[in-house]
Amino acid sequence: SQKHKAVGLFGDKDWLVYNRCNIFNHAEQGFGSVDVYDAIPSTGKFTVFTLSNYGRRGGVEDQGLCPELDQVRDKRIKWRNPNLRIVSLPLSDMWVDFARLVFAPNVINPSAGSSWTLWSLLANSGNVKTVPQHGGPGFPAMNVSIYPPNFEVLKTSVLYPPEFWPETRQCVQFRLLNSSDPVHREKLLRCFDKNPKMEVIPRQSAKRGQGKQNETILQVSKKGQGK
Repeated sequence: SQKHKAVGLFGDKDWLVYNRCNIFNHAEQGFGSVDVYDAIPSTGKFTVFTLSNYGRRGGVEDQGLCPELDQVRDKRIKWRNPNLRIVSLPLSDMWVDFARLVFAPNVINPSAGSSWTLWSLLANSGNVKTVPQHGGPGFPAMNVSIYPPNFEVLKTSVLYPPEFWPETRQCVQFRLLNSSDPVHREKLLRCFDKNPKMEVIPRQSAKRGQGKQNETILQVSKKGQGK
């Protein structure tokens, strides 16, 4: 039934990963590098459900790259925890997929700039981890104090279109993606599949109406670059 697809699917320890699959087709939309998924526990037996929006607008948005990126993601997740199970969910209608994001007990959002994803996760009362959200080129990241207490913002790289974002351009070494160019595809995959060290650090943050309280975030450190 439709209800089972959205509500009865998850156990308490299970995770849902939703990939918006917009690859460099919107100045304000990006995707986290593979270290995002290190937020999933490296021990224990549970299921990681993945939901990827392949082929949106006839494949224009993901440029045929999303399946390759997802393969790298799944390999990373299984390498860190061989005991978990990964299940790829087929896309359903938008209401079922929206409900999945609302009712999943643990969610990772690697996609920045998707309002549809953000609104569904704001209705989730479980454990939500998301990449930083920017308002566009030249704008700072969204203030984490606007998020509910169950949100955790992952301090990780987000790959926005290199045409507008110098940080991405430096990593992928091109300005405009030519998805039919195998060199471009390889450079993008290498940039996505970096292997930084991640560690949990506490910090103080203010949330509306709650004053200051401890918040745990994930901090990325790279060799030779500090934290």
